[in-house]
Amino acid sequence: MTGIARRIALVREEIAAHCRSCGRSPSEITLIGVSKFHPASAVREAVSAGLSDIGESYVQEWRKKADELADAPVRWHFIGHLQTNKVKYLVGRTALIHSVDSVRLIDEIARVAESRQIRQPILLELNLSGDAGKTGAREPDLPALMEAAQSQKAAVDLRGLMCMGPLGGSPDEARPVFRRLKELSGRFNMSAGDGPPVLSMGMSDDYQVAIAEGATHIRIGTAIFGSRPDREPA
Repeated sequence: MTGIARRIALVREEIAAHCRSCGRSPSEITLIGVSKFHPASAVREAVSAGLSDIGESYVQEWRKKADELADAPVRWHFIGHLQTNKVKYLVGRTALIHSVDSVRLIDEIARVAESRQIRQPILLELNLSGDAGKTGAREPDLPALMEAAQSQKAAVDLRGLMCMGPLGGSPDEARPVFRRLKELSGRFNMSAGDGPPVLSMGMSDDYQVAIAEGATHIRIGTAIFGSRPDREPA
C-alpha cells in the first residue's frame, strides 16, 4: 500500500469513528481529496486507492491535471475562487463548483451551461467567519443568491452551501461557523434533488467538528497528500 493509500485509509477510518460518535453513517460523507500543487501522479495514486472525488483551487492547474488524467475515473470539484472569465473551462467538466459567491457568477455559469445544453451543479459559498482575507458572500446576500440560482434552474443545479472555518482558528472556533451553515441550509429549505442539501465544510484540521455539525462533503488536502509544495507542479 502506498503512502497516499495508507493516509486515505486512515482518514476513512477516522471519518467512520467520528460518524459513530455523533450518530451518523459514513455513507453520508463524501471525501474530497484536495490536490492543490500536488502533481497529477499523486492524484492518480489516490484514484487507484479508491478516492474518486478530487478538488482543485486554480483553474489553470485543474485544466492541466484534467487533461493528463482524462483516462482516470475522477469526479472533479472546483473549490477555489472563480472568476467569470474562467467559468467556460469548468462548466460541464466538473461534478460540482463549490465556490459560487455572486449573482454575476451564477448568471455566467447559467449562460455557458445553457449554451452547452447542460445543467451545472453548484454550491453557494458563504464567508460566515467575517475574515477579510476570505472569499465568499456574506450571510445577508444569501437570499439574493438563491433567488438568482432558482431563476436559472434550467441551467444551474443549486445543491447546497459551502464555507470555511476561521483562518488560523481552532476546531472549536470553527464549530459555530459550521453550525450556522447547517442552520442556513434549513432556513432556506434547500433541496438537492432526491437527497438533503450539500454542506461542504471541514478540512484536514477541523473535519471532525464539521462532521459533527452536519457536513456532507469534507475537503481534505494535507491529511491525504501530505505537506503541500510551495508552488504548482510544472
